[in-house]
Amino acid sequence: MQQGLEAATGDWVIFLDADTRPRPGLVAALVEAAGPYDLLSAAPRFVCESAAERMLHPAMAATLPYRLGPLDIEGWQPSPRRALANGQCVVVRREPFLASGGWERVAGNLSEDVALARSLRADGARVGFADAADLLEVRMYASARETWTGWGRSLMGSGATPPLQQAGDVALLWLTLALPLPRLASRRGTPLDALLVAVRLAIHVALARGYAKPRGLPYALAPLADLPVTAWLTWSALRPSRRWRGRTYHAAAARGAGAAAAGS
Repeated sequence: MQQGLEAATGDWVIFLDADTRPRPGLVAALVEAAGPYDLLSAAPRFVCESAAERMLHPAMAATLPYRLGPLDIEGWQPSPRRALANGQCVVVRREPFLASGGWERVAGNLSEDVALARSLRADGARVGFADAADLLEVRMYASARETWTGWGRSLMGSGATPPLQQAGDVALLWLTLALPLPRLASRRGTPLDALLVAVRLAIHVALARGYAKPRGLPYALAPLADLPVTAWLTWSALRPSRRWRGRTYHAAAARGAGAAAAGS
């Protein structure tokens, strides 16, 4: 990506993952939306073909607003510790981004998109997040098993998130996402548990736009996967994987990059 940035000649550079499916009008819409920002990333519409994927993927995606808060409110800027970018679709102005170090500033980080957003925010840059569901689709993984292992490995952003913050995120997911529904089902719930379940269902409804049809019953049942998903993400935070596509990322380097991005 750094080599592509250096070789490009336009004012804007858009980075797209190889498994994305762009539609006509995407580039113009992204550049228009990116105007106020130093870095803009966009959320696609996810294509989940199997029933298990349509249940598992949304349960994982729901953990993002719980941990990071709102991402697409106009004028709102996250703290460096909570900034997020989706590496599937990233838009930058070429010259300023290159002058700031480009992708080299997060070289060696397994969660380079998240690390980049947090590093730029620590420098005072403006980052944005857009909804590109009508213009961009992605088939992230070929099966529920790949979704479980692949996204579960990277979703917590271990390479870009300090251990103490990860511990807080894990506790938050258990208390507000994973446990309220089982507590209500076992008749041990409180009004607070009922309120948290209502919030979870509202988030679930809002996420539906980001998934290609047919969604069907598996998508409707996705909140039932919150408990195993939270358990898996807890394990991922405790024992993060440092290997991706045949390359091993050293834990010390990853932690150092994350700490620098979060603490600058």
